[in-house]
Order: sequence, then C-alpha cells, then structure tokens
Amino acid sequence: MPSLYWKLCFVAGGLILSCCRPAVAQDSIYTHWPTVIPTGYDSAKSLQLWFLVDELLAKPTAIPVEEQPSAIDAGDPGWDQYERAREFFNRQQYKEASEAVDKALDFARENGEPILEMRALEMVGMISREVFLGSSLKAVPYHEQALSIAQQLRDTLFMVRQLLALADNYGQAGQYERFLDYGIQAARLLGRFDVPAQRARLGNMFGAFLSDQGDFKKSEQIIGKTIAFARKIGDTGLVKHLFWQLFWSRIEMRDADLAAAAIDSIRVVDPGLNYNELHEPLYQLEKLRGHRDAAFYYLERAYRNLGNSYERRSAEQLAGWETRLRTREKELQIETEKRVRNILLWLTILISALLLVSIAAWYLQRRAKEQITLQKQLIEDQAETLRHLDELKSRFFANVSHELRTPLTLMLGPLETLSQNGQLNPQGKQMLAMVMRNGRQLHERVNELLLLGSPEMTDQELHEQPTNLFDFMSAITDNFGPGAAQQNTSLRMEFEPERSLALWIDRTKMLKILNNLLSNALKFTPAGGEVVLQVCPYGQGYLHIRVRDSGRGIPPEDLPHIFELYFQSRDPDVKAEGGAGIGLALSSELARLMGGALQAESEPGKGSLFTLDLPLKECVTEDPIPLSANLEQSAGRRALPDTLQATLPAGEGAELLIVEDNTDLQSFLRTVLSPFYRVSVAGDGKEAIKLLKKAEKQPDLIITDLMMPVMDGYQLLEKLQDHSVWRTIPVILLTARAGSDDRLQAFRIGIDDYILKPFGVEELLVRVENALRNQSVRREWGDTFATDNGSAVLSADESWLEEVTRLTRHHLDSSQFNVDLLADLLGMKRTAFYQRIRQTSGLSANQFIQEMRLQKAREMLEAGKLRSVKDAAEAAGFRSTDYFSRLFRQRYGKSPAEYV
Repeated sequence: MPSLYWKLCFVAGGLILSCCRPAVAQDSIYTHWPTVIPTGYDSAKSLQLWFLVDELLAKPTAIPVEEQPSAIDAGDPGWDQYERAREFFNRQQYKEASEAVDKALDFARENGEPILEMRALEMVGMISREVFLGSSLKAVPYHEQALSIAQQLRDTLFMVRQLLALADNYGQAGQYERFLDYGIQAARLLGRFDVPAQRARLGNMFGAFLSDQGDFKKSEQIIGKTIAFARKIGDTGLVKHLFWQLFWSRIEMRDADLAAAAIDSIRVVDPGLNYNELHEPLYQLEKLRGHRDAAFYYLERAYRNLGNSYERRSAEQLAGWETRLRTREKELQIETEKRVRNILLWLTILISALLLVSIAAWYLQRRAKEQITLQKQLIEDQAETLRHLDELKSRFFANVSHELRTPLTLMLGPLETLSQNGQLNPQGKQMLAMVMRNGRQLHERVNELLLLGSPEMTDQELHEQPTNLFDFMSAITDNFGPGAAQQNTSLRMEFEPERSLALWIDRTKMLKILNNLLSNALKFTPAGGEVVLQVCPYGQGYLHIRVRDSGRGIPPEDLPHIFELYFQSRDPDVKAEGGAGIGLALSSELARLMGGALQAESEPGKGSLFTLDLPLKECVTEDPIPLSANLEQSAGRRALPDTLQATLPAGEGAELLIVEDNTDLQSFLRTVLSPFYRVSVAGDGKEAIKLLKKAEKQPDLIITDLMMPVMDGYQLLEKLQDHSVWRTIPVILLTARAGSDDRLQAFRIGIDDYILKPFGVEELLVRVENALRNQSVRREWGDTFATDNGSAVLSADESWLEEVTRLTRHHLDSSQFNVDLLADLLGMKRTAFYQRIRQTSGLSANQFIQEMRLQKAREMLEAGKLRSVKDAAEAAGFRSTDYFSRLFRQRYGKSPAEYV
C-alpha cells in the first residue's frame, strides 16, 4: 500500500492538473459533460433512445459531404457580420463575436431574413454556452427560437442541430429527462434523413450520458459503435475524442488494462499526437496500477509542462505586442512628414510599454513558480508528518495488541486447563465458567478496539448467508432472556414479516450490532422496565430493526455524539456507570459496511430508541443455513483428543527452546509442555543465540515470541536462517499481530507455523507435535540421503520445494489434483518424486498436498474471506466437509467453525 506521502502527492497533482487542463476547442461539437447533480430521468426513455441510437449507428450511409443547413448570401451586410462573428468565435474572442452577431441578428429582423435570423440565434446560443457554461441554461432560449424558425422553414438539418444542441445543454445541466426528450426527437428525424455527422454526434452524446449515469458497460457499447461509424465517415477527430472518452471512463471503472488500450488506440488514430498531452493521463493510469514511481514521473512532467505553458504564454504576449507595433509602424509610414515627431514619440511609448509588460510578465511568472514550489514543499512536509503519524499509529496498535493479547493468553490458557480438572465441585465449575465467559468477552472487546483503530476496518468484506430472519432474531432474543429475567426486566420481540422470510445477512456483523444494542438497553433499563426488539419492513427494499427500552434515556447534549469512538457522556451519573465508547461506534461502522445506517432517538426519563435500517436482500433461490454453526457457543475447550494423548512423547522426549520475555508466559508454557518434552527458556533472542552456541545438542523445536527487547522474533529468525545448522530447526512463532503483512514477513524469513494470542492448551500441543513429527521424518530421510556438500544440497532442496509448493497451491481449488498430476508437472517419475518430497518436507506426497490444502483453508478463514466451513472445504479442494473439519482440527488444534 502506498504511503500517505505518495497519496497526498498524487491527490495534489490531480487537483492542480485538473485546474490547469487546457480547455476543449470552443467550436468542437463533442460532448464534455461536467460533474453536476442529476435531477433524475425516465429509464424507459433511456431504453427507447438506446434502440434508436443503436439503429442509427448500424444503418448504412452515403459518403458524407460538408453539411451546410442553409445557403449563405455572400456580400449581404447581415451575412458579412455573421461571418465575422464566426471568425471571432473560432478565435475565442467572444466579446467581439457577440457584438458582430447582434448586428447580424438586428439586420435579419429588420429586413425579414429568417434564415440569417435562425443562424444568428444559433450563434448567440453557442456564445452563451461558452461564456456562462452549459449548466446555466442561458443558451436554451436562443436554440429554442432557432428551432422554431427551422420548423417553419422545414429545414430538417438545422432542426436536428438545434435539437442536439438543446439535448447537450440539458445534459450538461444534469436535467436528463429533458436530454432524453430532445435526443429522441433528434433520433427520429435522423432516422428519416441521412445526416452522418449528426448521427455520430448523437452517439457521442448518448455514450457520455450513459457514462455519467455510471453504466460503463452500455456506454462502451455505444461509444464502440460510434467509433466504427465515425471511421466509416472519415471523422478522425471524433474517433480520437471518443477514445479519450473511453480512457477516462475506464479510469473511473478502475480498469488499468482497458484504459491503456484506449491510449494505444489514440496513438494509432493520431500518430502526430503531442506526447506532452499524455502526461496527465499516464499519471492517472500509473497511479491506478499502483506504480507510484512511474506515476510520480509523469506527475513531474506535467508540472514541467505547466511551467513551460506559463513561459509560452508570456512569449505569445510579447509576440502580440511586436505584431501590433509593426502594424502601427506601417500605418504611420503612410502619413505625412509633419507627423514624424509624433510617430517617434508613440514608438517610444509603445516600446516602453512593451518593456514594462515584459518585466511584469517575468515577475508574475517567477512569483507563480515560487508559489508552486512553496505549495509543493508544504504538501511534502505535511505528507511526511502524516506518514510519521501513521507509523506511530501502526506501532502503537502493534504494541497494544501485544500487551493485551499476552495477558489474555495467561488468563484463558490456565483457565482451560483448570476446566478439564474433574475434581472441581459444581459451584467451582460454575464460577470457572463465569470467569472463562468474561475472559472471552474481554477478548472480543480487545478485538473490537484494535479493529476500530486499524486501517483494516474499512477493508472488511461482507460474508452474507441465506438466513431465516425469524429464527435469527429469536435466537438473539433467547440469548439475552436469562439476563433480562435475572434483573426483572421484560424482554420481547415483535416480528411483523412472514416467519418464513429468508434474507441474505452477514450474521457475524449483524450479531455484533444487535448484541451491543440489546446489552446497552438492558444495562440502562431499571428493574420492572421493558426492552422490545421490533422487526418490520421499511419503505421499498429496506428492513427496519428497532431496539426500544424504557430506561432513563440519553441526555440531549450527548445524543449527537454517541456513535463517536471513545465518546464519554458529560453527565456525571452516566459516566459513573462505565463504558469505553467502543460498542456503538463499532455498530455504526458495521451498519455502514452492510449498506445501512444506525440512528438513535431518546427522551430523558422515557427511554431510548435505536433504529437499524438495512437493505432488504430477500433470498428465494437457496435454503437458509441453520444457525447452530454461527450463534451457538461452546461452553469451554474440550479435553485433548485421545489420538493426541497417544502420540505425545514422554517427559524425556524432544528438546524444546522457548524464547519469551514475559516471565508469566514462560512459566505457563513450561507448565504445559514440560510433562511431554524437555524445555529450556531464554528471555530474548540474544539470550537464545547464546544458549544455541553453548548447547551440545541442538533443540528439536524453537517456540519464540515476536515482540521482545534486545532482539525480537524477526531478528532471531534472521540469525537462525544465516546459520547452516540452526536453519534446519523448526520454529513456531507466538504473535499478537493478526495482520496478514506480519504473517507473510515471518514466513518469508522462515517459520514453520505461527499461533495467534490468545491460544489454548490443545492448540499449542497439536501445533508442537505436528512440527516435531515433520522434523523427525525430514531428519530420517536427510540421514539416508546425506552427502558431503550439505549446504549446496540444502539450497537446491529449498528451491525445488518452493517450486513444488507454487505448483501445488496453483491447483488446490481442484479436488482432482493428485500426486500423479503433480509429478507430471515437475517432469519426474512417481517413485523419485515420492522420495524427494519426503526427504525435503518430512511428509509423504499425499500428506504434502493435504498440508497445502489445510494451509490455504486456514489462511482464507483467518482473513475472513469465507462464509462457512463448507466454503472453506470447497476452496481447499475437499469433497467432504466432515473429513475436512476432522483433518483441520488434528492439524491446528481448532475446529474451522471457530474461525467462521
């Protein structure tokens, strides 16, 4: 992900370039619609215009000629003024053009020339559009008057031009209903008269309309057909413009490959294209691709072009003054000798003025460059500050994660061990279950806190499942029933829809929201009060979920802020009851991610009402998935499986080295592992290196924490990988960092497995035993195939194993993938492949493929990309969900359902 520095540079560059982008040629008929607030449109009319335009573009046409709607009476004073207005307009001299066309219009009306009046009105409309911009609609009355005269004269071509001008004007103003009306009228006329250029213009306008509505697929279809039609009639200027329109549309679609293809097409259409015109588009393209260096390169070129543009403008001003000077000199040469002195005087004045203008232009240019440099430096400084703050924030949450998850491990791990003690009396078991339940609740609150403060919150995906809404709401209400009864509070549900209604719901997010709302309602409702969960449809396509209580309500000054993170009430009574200001903030953010909104109403002394509005996504094609896999929670960890107890070694078994700076966690790990293994402990990575150097026999397994003083887990892993003997020792990483970047970094350096804090006893023992078993097989095969050149063989084996892993992961989604296919892909015989895979990995060929499938399932489950255990099994290539769940628990000590 690019740093905030690059993001700010790119955003600032885009803003500056968009402000300084050259204007489109004023006499262009091509559509460039601005961003406006649309007023809505009739989809039926849009579909009607679609068919009309599609038919026009497919209809054959003759070779086009220059289209002149009406004859021009050369030599007529009115027409002369009109021609002067056209020349001024093409040179963007709108004031002079307006004066000339006003004279032409007055002449036409005084002398009864409707054709000239019609043309002059059209010119007035064009000038108004350029001066006041299209969204002002100041040009509309002139085009309407011109259209009325054209209808009286039955001038079809001119009628089409005015209809398209009106449609384009309303489209730029965002009044799409009027755009469609005029577009349909123009299309019908074009269907009866062969006017190729206007057909192409209508196709261009309709493509821009579809793109403006966000319907990029249909827009590309129309633009593609318009391009083909424009090529047929030889309008290369329109072809180039349409490809530019495709490019910016594809940038909006975030499709870099198609955008690049559009630029390639522009280069083919216009071989003489000025490369400077491509700097801004290429900057946008490379930014979309994530190539920040290339994007910054084009951004710098665009800035440079901007500076050159200022220099060119100054030079053009100087050239204009020189031209006027020479013209004036020629005029003065015709005058008599009596005015020679005046000529010299005026010449001196003009030269002085020219010098002053030059100095002023140079000064303004220099000042503009200094301002740009200053702004750029300011942006860079701000970006550096934000980058530093981002780093501090990331480091803070990493430290907080470590400091919170480690104590949770020391709470939940020993509690799990105690829960398996059969000597506890019923009261002790009840109290232990209460402590474990609250410990897990604390774990959930820690996860919410870290999630809200991390960038990953906005990157979450929805994992919706077909769910019976009544059963889901009933299960949630039943979960809070005992607590409500204990505090003598009435809790009931009012469900208005059909009880068979099935919806697509992200159960995890919905459960978090409703748990927060109901727990808050019960918390602030006194004994004898009432809490009601209401479910009812809301408007068209929305679901209305309300949680109403009869508590004391929320103070009016607090109500606007209750969804803010970490907000604490200013009311001393409310503040005394606690609360971290996390639950409602998380609920509001989750509602937004689900496409809905969470709102609150309250009246002091009468209670509060929280309303959750969500899109109603009815499920009609799939049966609802039962709730047990998502809503039921286990009472505690189960005892170790018999198969695991049987495979664990005796107390004098493998040698383990624990690297952990927390003395309590050291003690816990020693207590859990010492009955099965010989355990040594180091306080940090540096101490672990000293023990390894002194040890006569290297440990069979290293278990290390990630965050430690002196030498952390990453540094220790790098030291191990640099040593020819230590690099073969399997390593299990204990980490509180749940981010994918941290896991990938550890795997790149070289670990065999990792365990997220907090973890249970069973999970720890299963991971340790699996790592030792694989290492034992690797050693057996390593002794069998030992050679003198051990380091070279090890390097070759690692490279070969990486290639096997890559090929295997590429084909894991297929349940047909097997050992024979993998051996064929590697070009090896089955027997040779079996021997080498066991030698390098410690696993049989089938076990290796199975391990890769389980790893893929675990990664996708931890990333939250799967909605159910069945999805995880299918993604990893398992046909049987039960078989997959059994293998997963044997490998990782946790059921896949615990991740969902």
